[in-house]
Amino acid sequence: MADVDKPRVEPRTRMSLAARLRCTQGERAMTVIDLSSRGLLGMMSDPPARGEFVEVRIGGHSLIGHVRWRAGGRFGVVLRERISVSALLGGSAGSAALAGSRAARRVSGGMLSAIGSDSTLVARAMQAVLLVIAVGGASYAMVRYASSSLASVTRAQAAMAGENAAASRNP
Repeated sequence: MADVDKPRVEPRTRMSLAARLRCTQGERAMTVIDLSSRGLLGMMSDPPARGEFVEVRIGGHSLIGHVRWRAGGRFGVVLRERISVSALLGGSAGSAALAGSRAARRVSGGMLSAIGSDSTLVARAMQAVLLVIAVGGASYAMVRYASSSLASVTRAQAAMAGENAAASRNP
């Protein structure tokens, strides 16, 4: 059941472009038949299964997406990030991701933008902060306990010293 006959959200650029596809079956040759900023139509002899994540390499560009449908030797891939078709086909160096996409923000937005857009990194940073707070709190509690215990020992020594002094004066 192919989505080929459904109306398109945006225009497609028709072509016949050699590409490489990496999927669970390994890396294989494929042909890109049409391309838009959100997806592509590919053709090959045993397309990947529906729902499978794939990487399509066109020139120096790597496009990541998942297979939305397959019918015969054709299949549709929905891309993870929107791309600039003209940048990809023009062979320009650098990312083909559009400026509004997450990947482009990570590349162009600097370190703070990269940290903010990478939830794994944020989670690890928060875990590290919480670990430091927990270790600091435990250290503080141990020092307080040790100092209060030391104060009790000092008072006991003083009391015993006073008893010994009184005992030595009264034989």
